[in-house]
Amino acid sequence: MKILVIRLTAMGDIILLTGPLRELKKQRPDYEVHLLTTELGQELLSGSSDIDSFHILPDGAGLFQTLKLFSSLGSYDFIFDLQGKAKTQLSRFILSGAFKTINKQNKERRAFVKKRLFRETLTDHVVQKYFSPLALYLELETPWIEELRPKLMANPLIFNKQDFDFTKAFAIHPYASQKNKEWPWAEDLIRELDNDGQPVVIIGQSQDPLTVELKNGINLTNKTSPREMIALIQACKGLLSTDSGPMHIGIAVNKPVIALFGPTTREFGFAPQFDNCTILENISLDCRPCHVHGGNQCPLLHHNCMKDISMEQVKGALEKIT
Repeated sequence: MKILVIRLTAMGDIILLTGPLRELKKQRPDYEVHLLTTELGQELLSGSSDIDSFHILPDGAGLFQTLKLFSSLGSYDFIFDLQGKAKTQLSRFILSGAFKTINKQNKERRAFVKKRLFRETLTDHVVQKYFSPLALYLELETPWIEELRPKLMANPLIFNKQDFDFTKAFAIHPYASQKNKEWPWAEDLIRELDNDGQPVVIIGQSQDPLTVELKNGINLTNKTSPREMIALIQACKGLLSTDSGPMHIGIAVNKPVIALFGPTTREFGFAPQFDNCTILENISLDCRPCHVHGGNQCPLLHHNCMKDISMEQVKGALEKIT
């Protein structure tokens, strides 16, 4: 059996694909699995023994380049489009094979944001949504969610600082692609931890990076590649993160993860429901969620979903990580 799986973006979605592919290979080790993804996807998943071949669609590829790549791929028994975009659905008209796609529940999620409908149907994590079409059409047994936990291979850590022990440090990712998902007390927490002698490593990409001076830590904002970030998180003793791609990296390298959730909620399928993960959130607010992706500004201008996660709560969760 020869299978093509399509997932182009984004970081978190690509990482979450690793658990379902691992379970597929576990149950059907003789199946040949190809992945159509981007350069980012290939970088993140390099070293995976669950992918037999990568096919790369360059970032910003136009219609002609996309059609040319699809035409070069040949035939498959099944094509699983887990991206579900117009560009990827073109493959059904070009590639030879049974085309299947994912139910992303986009309509239900939008209705949940606007009118709080479909709460009872928005229960599956994204890894379960990814595995569902594979299980249905390849006749696989559906495992419990921990068996679908994402997994990444970490390269050796190449960052060095004299007398700095990464194994005693917390990795902190204070940024997010949507500004409304950022925790406003991150810099205060980092400064307090640093003053207490607790090593921290600030990671991530941002156009508005933190500039806090560290005596006992390292600020690597905008200084790491995705593979380097994987190695850094794997080296540290735990990760504090917003709802973001690096949060999924922490889960995938099996580190203790503390996830801060505000404008987004568990119903969207990205909250870490795996072992050794802690979610901090204000569950008392009726205005959550306010945006499918988080948004860049609180619609009510109070941002209490993130402001109400206190420094004491976060420090208490960090103290439980040994």
